[in-house]
Amino acid sequence: MSQTQLPPLRVGFILLPLFTLNAFAGFIDSLRLAADKGGRSRQIHCSWQTMGPGPVTSSCGLEVHPQSSYRDPCHFTHIAVCGGNNYLDPHEDKALSDYLKDASRKRPYRLYHRADRGAPMVATLRVERPAPRSCHRETAPWPPGRGRPR
Repeated sequence: MSQTQLPPLRVGFILLPLFTLNAFAGFIDSLRLAADKGGRSRQIHCSWQTMGPGPVTSSCGLEVHPQSSYRDPCHFTHIAVCGGNNYLDPHEDKALSDYLKDASRKRPYRLYHRADRGAPMVATLRVERPAPRSCHRETAPWPPGRGRPR
């Protein structure tokens, strides 16, 4: 793959306050293992980036510093929102809400999530896959191999 080619899978992570570190770590480690052959962890077949307005503390107390502020959704094929123990807090993060609303106006997306009772939330926004100078709609089955989401 040349330097100018983008990986076919590009995930932007947004971590909510008190996010569940295990859910985030499992997701990102799966991407790391799929990104390159031989365990070299190069972001070749997929890439990822954490984004947000500032440091976020996980439910176990570990603080994560995003790599960038919110980026244009066209940079990603998926946006993953990782939540956790903050689900009872009624406070709305206006910057995040504005970003997700802007993403939905720019390009349609679907929300895929696993939200079993008591399970930490990891929701993935599937944004359209960008083409040069334009965007086209493409969806992927979730979970893999089980057809389209309903």
